[in-house]
Amino acid sequence: MFDTVLRYPKITALIAGGVAACGFAPLDLWPLTIGGLAVLIALMMRADSGWSGFARGWWWGVGHFTIGLNWIAHAFTFQYFMPA
Repeated sequence: MFDTVLRYPKITALIAGGVAACGFAPLDLWPLTIGGLAVLIALMMRADSGWSGFARGWWWGVGHFTIGLNWIAHAFTFQYFMPA
């Protein structure tokens, strides 16, 4: 199974970053963050070159921040409904 994951390392990194972001508020599923980081470390250890490792880390970051910055919208929505 892991060979299939390594066939598409950038997509795997993107998904692992998104999964890792679910460990933060408002979902608070913290074991997913540990799992996402473990996948990132495994992908980085199997990178062929520095540029390959950079690309995998960059795609992991894109997935992480795309999902992870959702809390900003949640915070502003919550603040909008607060009394002045």
